[in-house]
Amino acid sequence: MAAEGIPIFHPGLARELEAFDPEILHVHHAPCLYFLGGLELRAAVVYSSLGWVPALEAPPLIWPGVGRVLAVSEEVRDANADSAFGKAFDVRIFRNWFDDEGMERRAPVTRPGALRRWAVVSNHLSPTIAQQLQALEEKVPGFSWVHLGAPHNSVPITPEILGSFDGVITIGRTALLAGALGKPCLLYDVHGSDGLLTLERVPELATRNFSGRLSRRWPDLEQLMSLLFEEAAAVDLEAVQDLMWRDYSLSRRRADLEALYADLQKEGIRLDAASRRSYGRAGVAHSDALAVISRSRDRESAEARRQAEESLKRVNQLTRELTELQDRYNEIVSSLAWRAIEQLRALKDRSLPHQSARRRLYEWTLNQLKSGLG
Repeated sequence: MAAEGIPIFHPGLARELEAFDPEILHVHHAPCLYFLGGLELRAAVVYSSLGWVPALEAPPLIWPGVGRVLAVSEEVRDANADSAFGKAFDVRIFRNWFDDEGMERRAPVTRPGALRRWAVVSNHLSPTIAQQLQALEEKVPGFSWVHLGAPHNSVPITPEILGSFDGVITIGRTALLAGALGKPCLLYDVHGSDGLLTLERVPELATRNFSGRLSRRWPDLEQLMSLLFEEAAAVDLEAVQDLMWRDYSLSRRRADLEALYADLQKEGIRLDAASRRSYGRAGVAHSDALAVISRSRDRESAEARRQAEESLKRVNQLTRELTELQDRYNEIVSSLAWRAIEQLRALKDRSLPHQSARRRLYEWTLNQLKSGLG
C-alpha cells in the first residue's frame, strides 16, 4: 500500500493522522473506534462488523459520531441485534467481494469427467477433510488436491493460481473468486459443508457469508465423491459466473462505498469535541489495558527466557559431569583390561605350550580384550 502512495498510520503516529485530517473513517473493531474517536478528528464514521465468532467483533459500547453501520451478512447483523449498538442503527448488509481489478473474464471451461485436480484453500484445514481427500487420491484414478493456506503453503490467492485447477474447496471470499472464474466450488471447511456454490443457493449461502455455517453438514466419503465428481459437473457455472460479476465484484463494492460516503457527508454526522470526550476515556482505558497485557507478556517472556537459560546451564553442567564420568570409567576399564592382559601373558610364559589348545584359547581371549580396548 505504501508503494502505491497510500499513507499508513498506526497508534504511534496519532499526531500525523490528525494532520492528515481524513474525511471518512471506515472502522472495524471497537478498540479501533475508541482510539480514533479520541483523536482531534472531524471525520464521518462508518462502522463495519465482519463476523460474530471472534471476541474482537463484539459491538461497541459507545458510538458517538458513527453515522452508518454495516454487517457482512445477515448472520452477523442478527448476532448484534440484541445489543444496544445493534438496536441504535438500521444495520445495512455490505457483502464480501472478489477482486476484479485487472482480471479478465473468461467463459467457464467444461470438460465432463475431468474434475480431478482440486485446490483446497483454508488457513485452518480440518483433519477430517484432509483424510477424506487422501482417501480419494487412493480410490479415484487421476484425482489430486493441493492445500493452499497456513501454515505450510500460505500464498496470495490469485485468479492465475485458482485458474489452474478444475475445482475449488473453500469458504468465504475465495468461493466468490472461484465462482467468478467459472470453477465448481464446494463450500467445506472447519464449520462443515454447505454444499456446492450454485445460482439457486447463492442468496441463502450469502446470509452466512459462504462460511459453511448454514447447514454445517459433514459428508462421508461416498457423499464427497458424489459432490466432487457428479454434482459439481452439473452446476451451471456460467450462471454463477454472471451473478458473481454482476453483484460481487470489488468494482461494484467500491461504487457502493463511494455512494455511501457521499450520502453520509451530506448528513453531517461526524466526530466533534463532545464525541472526543466520550471516546477519550474509553480509548485510554483500552490503551492502558493493552499496556498491562503487553507488560505481563514481557514479564512472562523474560521469566521463560531466564528459566530456559538456567535449564541450558544445568544441561551443560550435567553433560560435562557425564563426560568426566565416562572418561574415568574408560580409564578404569582400560586399566583393569591391561592388568588382565599382563596376567595372561605371565600365565602363558609359565604354563602354556606354543601349539596347545589352551594356548589358542589364550590367544583368542587376548585378542578379545584388545578389541574391546580399541
